[in-house]
Amino acid sequence: MREIYFKFVPDDAVLNNDPTELAKNNWLKYNNIHDKNTHFISYLMKKHFAGQDEIKYNQYKKPIIDNGFFNISHDKKLCVGIFDHDHDIGIDVININRQFNNVGIYKKIFNDDESKDIFQFSRKEAYTKMIGKGILNMKLKMLDIRIIDGAIYYKGKLEPYNVFETIFNDYFICIVGKFSPTAEFTFKEFEIPS
Repeated sequence: MREIYFKFVPDDAVLNNDPTELAKNNWLKYNNIHDKNTHFISYLMKKHFAGQDEIKYNQYKKPIIDNGFFNISHDKKLCVGIFDHDHDIGIDVININRQFNNVGIYKKIFNDDESKDIFQFSRKEAYTKMIGKGILNMKLKMLDIRIIDGAIYYKGKLEPYNVFETIFNDYFICIVGKFSPTAEFTFKEFEIPS
């Protein structure tokens, strides 16, 4: 059973007020408590999955660690993360009440015959995060990616990855990776170290 780590982001108190940590991790640029807390939780998840303080990044800012692969996503009040010992993995979370109606982005991400909704956007985002390039990478053409009934096609070729989708509270979560199509996932609350 694979674990999806989650943590709801508090808005009422800053989780880390250490000025040295805030400066070192560039959290001073965030003006509100919510953004500071979201990035602090993401930072702690990275450290947890990496098992090391120093994390390297590829040219597209995907973290690279020695002991496996992980991915983290956040939207509004929820941070999620997942780890795999053997294969790259991607995760995306999006609030199901989010309004997504930017026609300019539609033309860059969705083919004419694709559903243009937050769920399809999240599927493509999880895939691009898994391959380490991210949805905003200009060299990766989102129109070349099609996800149909859980199957992923890139430039018309079937990719060897599976898709897991679930609704957790008011959030759609999509995971893409080399796991069994019958893999089971469970949720585990991420504990912030004291």
